[in-house]
Amino acid sequence: MKSNSKSGMLTIIAIIALIGFSATACGEAGSNDLLPVGDPSGGDPSGIDTSDNDPSGSETSDSDPCASGHNINWITGYTSLSDNVCSRSGCDHIAALGDTGPGGGKIFFLNETGFSMTDDNSTAHYLEAAPVDIPSFLMWAPASSPANTTRITAAEDDNIGAGRKNTIEILKTAFSDPETNAPAAHACDIYVNNGKSDWFLPSRLELEELRKQRNLFDNWSTPNDAPDLIYYWSSTQDWGSDDFRIRMAYSLDFSPINMVLSGWKVSEYSVRAIRAF
Repeated sequence: MKSNSKSGMLTIIAIIALIGFSATACGEAGSNDLLPVGDPSGGDPSGIDTSDNDPSGSETSDSDPCASGHNINWITGYTSLSDNVCSRSGCDHIAALGDTGPGGGKIFFLNETGFSMTDDNSTAHYLEAAPVDIPSFLMWAPASSPANTTRITAAEDDNIGAGRKNTIEILKTAFSDPETNAPAAHACDIYVNNGKSDWFLPSRLELEELRKQRNLFDNWSTPNDAPDLIYYWSSTQDWGSDDFRIRMAYSLDFSPINMVLSGWKVSEYSVRAIRAF
């Protein structure tokens, strides 16, 4: 019996050494966030806590945030702790929906296996939205802008992971004066928060994911010209090729009406920057 106990203890030690577990709190010296994808307890594979009354996954109601049933999303692939999100103490993890991200915003989308960023083919696992809107309602492109009169085919992608490349392509079309020729994309491109400067205008489907999680925020804007609607610009160019649709891009309504609109680029809508990590 004594021999079996010793063997079991050695097995536990070996397992701890294998996964690199550290008992220190997340973000403290010696903590190790580079753990396998998926909930190691065998629970919800999404990594989102669904075991109680907190659907966001940001469990705060119990004394032990790592208790059994509190399924935390584990991510591999990071070479440093610079982007780790430590909104809970006492366990090693990266982030869950609703957590504060590295840029000081909130995580609104996660994918354990990762998604490809179309500008450089890098793999990201999370999308984080800025904590506030860009201060002013902005045009996608004014009437005289080359970004208005050109069909930007390289910015027609509406998928998850496409917003950053779309933003780059819009700014390239704006030539030497992006602030004037592509106000919405430019504002996201120069946005800085919590030391992060890699923000961009979301693609249509990235914006759709943000709309699904809009209850994470309580500070959505209301455009002056549509008080019952809450339109936000995406970075996705309208797919049409006629003279009218060249001058249009996709926006989404964040009110309960939930409209998807291909709007005139000269319209002034709200803008919320996002980033991927």
